[in-house]
Amino acid sequence: MKRWKTMTLALALILAMGMLAASLWVSAQGAPIMYEEKLLQGDPAAFEGLTVQQNYGLFAQFGVAPLRWLARYHPGQDGAADTTWHYAAFNEYEQPESEEPPLHLFVGSELAEGQTIYSDRYFSEEDQAALHRLCDAMRKRMPQDASSWTETIRAADWLERFPIMVTHGNDDVLSNLLDPEHIAALQRWFTIPVPDDLMLDVTVSWTGDYTYLRTFLSGNYAHIPRFENHAVQYGEDVLFTVDLMTDDGTVLDASKIPGGTGVYRLTAEEPFIETLAPFPAAARVHALELLPDGERLAIISELGGTASLTILSAETGETLQTLPLPAEPGAASWVVIRQDDLLLLRTSSMQLMLLAPEADGSYTVAQQADGTSIRYFGGGSVTYAYDGDRLAIVTPTGEGTGGLDLEISVYDKTGVRSTMLCTCSLTSENAHGAQPVFAGHPDRLQVSFETGV
Repeated sequence: MKRWKTMTLALALILAMGMLAASLWVSAQGAPIMYEEKLLQGDPAAFEGLTVQQNYGLFAQFGVAPLRWLARYHPGQDGAADTTWHYAAFNEYEQPESEEPPLHLFVGSELAEGQTIYSDRYFSEEDQAALHRLCDAMRKRMPQDASSWTETIRAADWLERFPIMVTHGNDDVLSNLLDPEHIAALQRWFTIPVPDDLMLDVTVSWTGDYTYLRTFLSGNYAHIPRFENHAVQYGEDVLFTVDLMTDDGTVLDASKIPGGTGVYRLTAEEPFIETLAPFPAAARVHALELLPDGERLAIISELGGTASLTILSAETGETLQTLPLPAEPGAASWVVIRQDDLLLLRTSSMQLMLLAPEADGSYTVAQQADGTSIRYFGGGSVTYAYDGDRLAIVTPTGEGTGGLDLEISVYDKTGVRSTMLCTCSLTSENAHGAQPVFAGHPDRLQVSFETGV
């Protein structure tokens, strides 16, 4: 009993000290939170009505309830933010769900025996057997005193098809869908024959306990299927796409894929996988999004140098809209950020496009702009707002601490109207010369246009 009292007292002391330290830290910073503004271009009047909200706090340590704050800041005014402080419950700031797609398919390039790097269950039995045969043959030719051995082989001598590996996110529904039967169905479905003339650099490494086989090295990577895929969860199903081409632009032989290429549906019932909607094998998909109504899919793709937005019924696969996009041909990479029912696109040359729905739900290109002036553009951290005329894009600068410093740009149909750097007072060193550790809420950064602000 005495031991429990001692532990309770110690915990209470830690809690009190943590709260005291947090309170002292707040006092050292002063109130309210301030943003030092540096206008890079344009007129501050462009920010009229814009509200930026940051939802952050001090990182919880030793079980101490974290000190949190909500700051509402109006750029282009006096730099002061309306700030509220409170101690949050432990479950109030759950981490956001992973932004990784819930389903991953890729060409299996590594196989380990004994202590596995990737579990063998992700390979089909046929692919496992083929890779093991190759590994055994190379191990016999490997010098006894060597720790690794590399050869160049003709892939078709050992593999009839590219060995496919399947992994998934942490979602429980997806974990249940990807049992061995589903994985085997996916591997049978995506049967991609190995070209007769494909040569591969293969390395076998021997550690003494297990053999490690690395089949695809960088010298041949351009000839290996990229298998870049996008996926969303739709009810109990997974809808996904797979790019069936290599990095050098070669379209793979998809003749053995049942139902052809397109948008696929993974279900709990046999046959487990089907083609929801046909899509050209040569099309490169940059984004697959489930729109807020939960019933429509938005696909950003490129085919033959022409980019487009395709809206599909998530239930039937029916094409509801196809919208050509005014993007430069051959954009190497895109960033697509969905926010509510808006889609913000940025091409590899930093051209911006905002796609917005009309009253009937169909999408139009609401705004285009040259985004080269935005210095800190990252897909996972960007937020934006649109009032029908102005597009405001807000992104952390990556400088300071915890992502509190911001870059804010406002565009209209004529181009960029203003850009500003905003440095938060909380990122400066506190009175004790130590940097605090910040933890963000899932909705840590929001932006909106408001009337009367």
